[in-house]
Amino acid sequence: MEQSHFRDSIISCFKRLDTVMAIESQRSHESRKYTLKELQQQLPELDVEKILLIKSIFPESYDVKMLTMNADINENMLISLYDISSKNNGNIMKNSPLMRLIPRLRLFSQAVDTKMNELGSNRSVEDLMTFKPELQNKDKRKGICQIEKKAVVKNEGTKFQFHERASNMSSNKKSILQRIRTKERNNVGIERELHRRKQRFINSKLEMIYNAFYTECPPGSGIKSLTMTQVARILNDASQNPMALEDIVEGVKKLDKAIAGIKYVAIDKVRLVRIHNLNRSIDLQNLKATQKLT
Repeated sequence: MEQSHFRDSIISCFKRLDTVMAIESQRSHESRKYTLKELQQQLPELDVEKILLIKSIFPESYDVKMLTMNADINENMLISLYDISSKNNGNIMKNSPLMRLIPRLRLFSQAVDTKMNELGSNRSVEDLMTFKPELQNKDKRKGICQIEKKAVVKNEGTKFQFHERASNMSSNKKSILQRIRTKERNNVGIERELHRRKQRFINSKLEMIYNAFYTECPPGSGIKSLTMTQVARILNDASQNPMALEDIVEGVKKLDKAIAGIKYVAIDKVRLVRIHNLNRSIDLQNLKATQKLT
């Protein structure tokens, strides 16, 4: 077919087909599907080749599907206008199908010229026929198959992942428990070591505390009471290594157990030490004996 004749013929065919489709859509207020056989009643010159050429040249023209591939193609080819709006120079046309006839014809004519320029003079116009119609329900069946396939794979994968995760969770739980127990053992060990160090430190300060009490309450001076705050001030003023108040309190409690003349007293929030009748030589011997036992 001569290219110039082909151009006029295919544009004329598109114009008549588009007019029929627009009128029917306007009449029914919807974009319904028509079989090729139904359209041929008004357009006898319309055939499968022209539909495929129009669709190949201008993909936005119509929606073309097949009911089945095993029967009369004229009865099973379904053609409908797209529900989406056509485009004209980037502007969406939202008018009725009849109002879109001229813009669509212009777009189709431009598409024909573009395709023919790409085709060149050495090739046949049949080479323009690139569109192949699909079954109307192909996508649906394909979608269902894909969903079913994905469901099977997902279920199988889920089972595998469940067992794998269950195994991992079990091992992770064991690992976590082991780490917690190890940490607890380490913490207990650290706490014990810190406690031992603290006790050694306090024990090393007991004689210093006793000497401070002996100075504040020498033999024959009667009973003397000091608050823990006063004791802390006396000790830390005379020492280059200050002691914490609670360490001092614990040291006084140790002296209370070892020496008869030192008594620790706690009344509500008031903490006192009562000192009387200290005997340095005997008291220090008793203190050393007590430390050996601990």
